[in-house]
Amino acid sequence: MKFLRRRKKAHDINLFIKNNEPLGIICDSWKSLEQLRTEGVPAVLCLAHGTELPVQCSPAKTKRIQRSLAKATAVIANSNYTADRTKPFLASLAHLHVINPGIHKPAVADKNTIDRIEARLSQHSPVLISVARLQKRKGHNQIIQLLPKLLPKYPELLYVIIGKGSEQISLQKLVQTLKLENNVLFAGTTSDAELSAYLDHSHLFLMPGNTDGNDVEGFGIAYIEAAYHGVPAVAGRSGGATEAVIDEQTGLLCTAGDDTAFFAAVSRLLGDEILLERMGKHAQQRAQNLLWTKVICDYEKLLGL
Repeated sequence: MKFLRRRKKAHDINLFIKNNEPLGIICDSWKSLEQLRTEGVPAVLCLAHGTELPVQCSPAKTKRIQRSLAKATAVIANSNYTADRTKPFLASLAHLHVINPGIHKPAVADKNTIDRIEARLSQHSPVLISVARLQKRKGHNQIIQLLPKLLPKYPELLYVIIGKGSEQISLQKLVQTLKLENNVLFAGTTSDAELSAYLDHSHLFLMPGNTDGNDVEGFGIAYIEAAYHGVPAVAGRSGGATEAVIDEQTGLLCTAGDDTAFFAAVSRLLGDEILLERMGKHAQQRAQNLLWTKVICDYEKLLGL
């Protein structure tokens, strides 16, 4: 079905190209570009995210990706990490560019939403938060297993998990096994306003992350969205997360999968309010520079606008 939808999409876009002679096209991946007829289009931009570019790739698929990316006048990687994964598929690196993804200004929560979220969080401090799909490589289980070590010093701590996914049931069972029901909140899918309210009342964003085969964090936009609310982060040195979180400036990086290093990083930030606040301010300043209203200028240059 995906293949048929992709062919239908390509057919419609090719018809549009033929009838309208656009000045430029932006494709969200090499798969979107693969079946397009781009002859005569002055600017063809193709985005590279990371996960769609296998580290170990069959010769047949390698050729498909190479032929597709050869049509682009510019290949835009979301991080230097993703750029490195893209290089084997390019005949020339001259068209490879790195542009970190932008974010939109977050929604402003109304009073009712703020009051409702505050009621959930008011008895807790510090508030730790993750915003991500519940999948293994995000590291939610590592965070939950960390909590018993933090609770003796922070008995009112709360870990807020925003998102849903295949790991939810196993994570809920882990919380029950460790008797952490009073310290972990599964918030599920939230509205934009609710997300803003949760982040506004959080102290530290956690997503230690790791690599799971070809599945890896190409950049980590969730770190930047949290940063806009002044929330610093602790991330694992995996994929493009090392560029989303600037170590010792907008948060701390630790070896992915290393429980001891992760505990040390979280403890350091929670135990130093001045450092936590300073990194939060730096994170917010950086996030403001990654608003789409500013990032889009880099795309406009590549489109020749």
